Amino acid sequence: MGISYGILGTALRPADTNEAEWIVVPTGHEYIGVVRICNQDAAAQTFRLAHNAATGASTGEDWDCYDTPIGIGQTIDITMEMAAAETLRVKASKANVISFKFTGMDRANL
Repeated sequence: MGISYGILGTALRPADTNEAEWIVVPTGHEYIGVVRICNQDAAAQTFRLAHNAATGASTGEDWDCYDTPIGIGQTIDITMEMAAAETLRVKASKANVISFKFTGMDRANL
C-alpha cells in the first residue's frame, strides 16, 4: 500500500471520566506520530495515556502518563510509535474538556 499522513484514528474528547480505548492499529499497519493532548477548560486538569500491546484494560506498565497535570489552555505533545494490534487508551479528569489527537504517518503493508 504505502505511506499516508494525517490524523491517525479519530480525534477524541471523552464525554465521561472512564478509561476508554481510543486507537487500535489495524493489522499490516504501523503508526508513527504525535499525540496532542489539549485542555480546553478554565481550570487545570489531569489525564492518563496508556500504550498497550493489545486490546483490554491497562495495567501498571502500560501507562505512559498517569494523572499528568495539564494547565488551563495547555497543549502537551507526546511522540509515539505503534505496531499492528497495539492500542492507546485514555482517561480525562473531567468530561468534555480534554481532547486527544494522534497525527502522523501510517505505514501500511511495507
